[in-house]
Amino acid sequence: MFRRLDKDNGQSLSPEEVRGEDPIWSLYRIIDRDGDGRLVMDELEAGTALLEALSQGQVKFGIADRGMSLFGNLDANSDDRLSHRELREVSARLATFDHDRDGALSAAEIPHRFAWVLSQAPHAHRGHRP
Repeated sequence: MFRRLDKDNGQSLSPEEVRGEDPIWSLYRIIDRDGDGRLVMDELEAGTALLEALSQGQVKFGIADRGMSLFGNLDANSDDRLSHRELREVSARLATFDHDRDGALSAAEIPHRFAWVLSQAPHAHRGHRP
């Protein structure tokens, strides 16, 4: 990448050479550690390493709709089994779903189940070394 961008073969990159080449262009002043207005290979490598390290500290958050499953709502620990404890608590748990307090449970009263999904964010520069 460095050689491709170094159009004048000057062993450094000017702002004109990297204009529009993100993320280098948008972070040019940060990557230019000595502030001389030119990026040398060592500065670009250090900047890329910093971006990779920062990206490892990011997480992705999502919510998955698990639908309206009566079994799923009774399976408190989501292990796809109803334990003795969960079975003992069925009556109390079902009572919390009875929003109109008529003593009966309609399909409309069975709540949607949602799962929070946390994962490491993908690396922004995976496989793109200078």
